[in-house]
Amino acid sequence: MKKYISRLFLAMIAGFIVMPCSGGAQAKGTQSQVWQVQAVKSIVNDPAVSKGLKDLKIYQGCKYKIKNVENSAKLEKLLKHGLAALQLNRAYVNGFLDYFSYREQPTDGNKTAFFNSLKTLNLAVNSYKENHQHYKLIGIFTFLDLAERVIKDIEKAERV
Repeated sequence: MKKYISRLFLAMIAGFIVMPCSGGAQAKGTQSQVWQVQAVKSIVNDPAVSKGLKDLKIYQGCKYKIKNVENSAKLEKLLKHGLAALQLNRAYVNGFLDYFSYREQPTDGNKTAFFNSLKTLNLAVNSYKENHQHYKLIGIFTFLDLAERVIKDIEKAERV
């Protein structure tokens, strides 16, 4: 059981590592377009999130077999926290990718995408705060504060 938990934990932590890099390749367009498509694909198809969901389903199907109720509850809490943290990370990365798209090309379409990413991030933050208290989320709160300024007035936000 300990080996399983350790491997699961490592897989969940691996989900936090996002490498938005194209290996230095040159591309036409804005700076973020060079690596944004690759980063978004890696987030949307994040195997750690899929594995976290699968592991949680497996656990739900066999938790009655774990004799020690306390250990069973700890494992469930760990699995749920790991999945919530991965989902929070996914929303955060999508939010700041959309921020750079909007900042580089302040079109209505990019503003709408950025605004929608912020709504998704706020939902993920609220869900995480309601169910888990492991991470303080200070960086995410700072980003959300700055993002609100950008949505209200990008030119003013850029001057600050």
